[in-house]
Amino acid sequence: MQTNKIAEKVSFIEKEVYNNAANAADLADKAKKCGMPTDSIGVPFLWDGEKCYAGQIEVTDFFKQKAGI
Repeated sequence: MQTNKIAEKVSFIEKEVYNNAANAADLADKAKKCGMPTDSIGVPFLWDGEKCYAGQIEVTDFFKQKAGI
């Protein structure tokens, strides 16, 4: 993310979910919308407004595609 300056190329919001109950609930809500089990969600997790991406490979591939890398 830092090496490829993704934040300069793609707009996104980062949320801390381990210590923030509201953010954790938001994560669970997004996962539920995607039909994912809400009791075993990991990070990184990305919701693009329509689809969920879970795990380093899926999230990295999403950002690479959006950033044109």
